[in-house]
Amino acid sequence: MTVSVHSERKLFPSVTLCDMNPHRPRPARRHLQALDDFAQENIYSLYGVSVSKTRDALAAEDLGPEPHFQLDRAVRLQKLSPLGGQNRVDFRLCNSSGGDCIHRAYSSGVTAAREWYRFHYVNILALLPPAHEDRHRSLGSHFIFSCLYDGQDCQARHFQTSHHPTYGSCYTFDGIWATQCPGITHGISLVLRTEQQDHLPLLSTEAGIKVMIHKRDHTPFLEHRSFSVRPGTETTIGIREDEVHWLGSPYGRCTDSTEGVDVPLLYNASYTMQACLVSCFQQLMVQTCSCGYYFYPLPAGAEYCSYLRHPAWGHCFYRLYRDLGTHQLPCAARCPRPCRSNLAKVNILYQELNYRTVDETPIYSVPRLLSAMGSLWSLWFGSSVLSVLEVLELLLDAAALTFLLCCRRLHAAQHQPRAATRAPTPSQRPASCPVAGGTSDVQGPG
Repeated sequence: MTVSVHSERKLFPSVTLCDMNPHRPRPARRHLQALDDFAQENIYSLYGVSVSKTRDALAAEDLGPEPHFQLDRAVRLQKLSPLGGQNRVDFRLCNSSGGDCIHRAYSSGVTAAREWYRFHYVNILALLPPAHEDRHRSLGSHFIFSCLYDGQDCQARHFQTSHHPTYGSCYTFDGIWATQCPGITHGISLVLRTEQQDHLPLLSTEAGIKVMIHKRDHTPFLEHRSFSVRPGTETTIGIREDEVHWLGSPYGRCTDSTEGVDVPLLYNASYTMQACLVSCFQQLMVQTCSCGYYFYPLPAGAEYCSYLRHPAWGHCFYRLYRDLGTHQLPCAARCPRPCRSNLAKVNILYQELNYRTVDETPIYSVPRLLSAMGSLWSLWFGSSVLSVLEVLELLLDAAALTFLLCCRRLHAAQHQPRAATRAPTPSQRPASCPVAGGTSDVQGPG
């Protein structure tokens, strides 16, 4: 690893802020009210507690046409038998035949109720038209009371608005200025209103603001990398940036763009590993479950999951999500990490303009490895690589000569005449050898 420290002007990062106050879409208010009533029935059956009802004045409003929807009352909250003395709450999702079921069990009743409510909630939202009403466009001035950047007032054009199904209305500040000096006076200063209107109390149990710091051309994944700021407090957030450069092939696998990645990104933004993983999961979801999860963008020609159109999608989704968590899906292998990544510790101002650059370098290249092996050989055996090569040449020559001599001897042995196998006549026997059963005609000397 090579670590270097730099100091230069830095482009201010993007800051995404959400009011954590998800509202009820106008076309689905009656369905959401029915879900609230169903939730109160489940909570009362579990704990015998009635939750105070906060009904909207639905009759006084012209809500327009609503999509046809019927709650799946078979998906209910229930208590499990105590496991190790601990009560657990779950809800059950089964496949189309009912023979295979997944239990979503939680030790916290609040968490179980929130996840159960969220499952029914996305089934309602999936039936809404793509361009349903978003009130966050008219409420930006109510959420952002004041904004200063580097001592100057922020303009509305510096914010991009969006809506998150769980975290409510979101505003992304796109910094277009380069920060010249570190310190709190050269960062962004916001005064925000945190009005908890309890539009969907079971969906969002927190009060405050959701914050995420990210690069300008990156998609903010609030579920994974955001943090919360409590209301009624002043919070100072500082940034220290570490820029890491990863080596590609042959030392590792990384990419600087979508080239060489076989997963089409569903986000209109630069490549990130998280965006690739989400896109891969959504495409597998469409292929396996015949519909897409509401929290992620859809591939072309697909539709969002709702148990009105896809009765067993919940069972399919949670089984696929479990396989993703246990690395049984191919998404991790198909989504390489970026060759350049910026790691930041939060505080929405630059404490200093110095930043470190970390470049990954190989410890041993091939020439250096061979050189080190030659040095160690000389140290241990007192010879050089050239001497080793000469010894190898001598051994090869000796082996070749041995092989040739063996071949010559084998060839000579094959061409020698064979010895006679019959018994020799008396005239052919040696004079000193007596013949059994008689006397020899030839007498020896003396």
